[in-house]
Amino acid sequence: MYILYLDESGNENNPSDRYFVLAGLALFERQTYFLNQRLKDVQEKHFPNQPPIPFHASEIRAGRNFWRRVSEEQRQVILHDVIAAITATPSPDFSHASRKRCAEAGSGIVGRVMSPFGVPV
Repeated sequence: MYILYLDESGNENNPSDRYFVLAGLALFERQTYFLNQRLKDVQEKHFPNQPPIPFHASEIRAGRNFWRRVSEEQRQVILHDVIAAITATPSPDFSHASRKRCAEAGSGIVGRVMSPFGVPV
């Protein structure tokens, strides 16, 4: 069985968002263990002996919440390590970016992107 992770950037219903990006990663169920271990290694390297830290790219880049006390240079290194951990895990991945027009806003971009994969939205 595969575990599918999807994430989006932008809002298909907000006309002020010029772009909508949908990306995904499909991991065979046993690969989740190895990805989790790699991410734990990243945390242990940068923040030893601390409780789990969420690696949300937008928060890391912006220096929000937990990341406020981490220097920008260090955040870049950590983000690079997180991306390396993810890309070291063999998996099918995909992404789709759409430049929106006002007429398209709310017209089901997510459904159109996911329908070829048989994913109900």
